[in-house]
Amino acid sequence: MNLLVEGIKYQLQAKKRHGIHSPFVFDLSTALETIKMDVPSKQALHQLAKEQKNNHAYFDIEDHGAGSKKREVKRSVSSLYSNSATKGKYGLLLYQLINHWQPFSILELGTSLGVGTLHMHFGNPRAHITTIEGSKKIASIAEQTLSQFALEPHRIQVIQSTFKDYFKTDIETSFDFIYIDGHHDGVALLEYVEWLKPYMHEKTIVLIDDIRWSQSMFTAWKTLCAEPYFKVSIDFFRMGCLCIRKHQEKEHFTLKF
Repeated sequence: MNLLVEGIKYQLQAKKRHGIHSPFVFDLSTALETIKMDVPSKQALHQLAKEQKNNHAYFDIEDHGAGSKKREVKRSVSSLYSNSATKGKYGLLLYQLINHWQPFSILELGTSLGVGTLHMHFGNPRAHITTIEGSKKIASIAEQTLSQFALEPHRIQVIQSTFKDYFKTDIETSFDFIYIDGHHDGVALLEYVEWLKPYMHEKTIVLIDDIRWSQSMFTAWKTLCAEPYFKVSIDFFRMGCLCIRKHQEKEHFTLKF
């Protein structure tokens, strides 16, 4: 996967709202141009970044997926924050998507330190977020982070489990928004999406991180885009969005934000 070449292709193809004829995607593009993160949320995330960048505590890696491209036996919190946390431009995108669509029930596969979770929470503090993390130690750090910084921590449930084991449990709800940010393997991604379909509905949004992590991930992304099940697919370069919207004509968008 040549990210430089892919980046050039994306820039050439990406559009903003002008020239987009789908009202659904036009409204989204407008939202991405206009939604700004509120000051208290920015301040909380800034404080979190300061704390985690300076946290050099080490722990054993308990990686159930494809993992980091840095193959350490041990890893520090600061290293995990720098290399794995959803922050910056794509953290803001998470916030904007949640703020725009206002999902009530959110599932996150891959909590990591809880940074992406916090962006989603700030986007809609009243949403219930279920977030799954395979590593016991990382799940514990995420719980502490969310307890300290979330506006309504009781609305966020961190479950320490592998994704596969989680899907064996009795899941009693459907999800309005699903964020997949773990494992980073194309075959596994396709399997997870199949497992998730019983918990989706007409308006469910599926957001996938690191679609260009590897050729395997990008191939899986393109396979999902081609599926008749998802009528709308949106490429944000690093992230990709899938929407069921059965009534809509099938279309793919490369969106600049």
